[in-house]
Amino acid sequence: SGSNAPAPSPASVPNEGKQPKSGGSKIGGASGGVGGSAGEPSGASRRGTTIVGQVTDQRGRGIEGALILALQPGVSVREFVQSRSESQVAAQSETDRSGEFSLGPLGKGKNYSLLVIAQGYQDIAVDEALRISGNAPDQAQMQPIALPKD
Repeated sequence: SGSNAPAPSPASVPNEGKQPKSGGSKIGGASGGVGGSAGEPSGASRRGTTIVGQVTDQRGRGIEGALILALQPGVSVREFVQSRSESQVAAQSETDRSGEFSLGPLGKGKNYSLLVIAQGYQDIAVDEALRISGNAPDQAQMQPIALPKD
């Protein structure tokens, strides 16, 4: 169970967690940006992960104008549908002519519920469908999302 603790520490200090006699990786990792501002200039990785993908029909053809919503971590699809509050949306995107989209960036180490809505098709809504690990790349490719006809 101890192997989970070093995971959040920044990549610039990979040895921190392997030296338990130093007093713990949390303290040593602070200089690498655990507090937020110290690590910012070192690169884009702290900004989150952008998800790219495609929304298609059942035959694999891209659907133009589909709306993709990633909800804030901890917000279920049911809560969002009841409140329809924009503050519950972490990111949104609309597909282009070929059905492709780019969503985010979304914070790493979090889970996001996903809604996909397109006119003439059945909505898809999945709680915690997007699981972005703490060491996810700055861009991640999603499997195509196939919507059934209405």
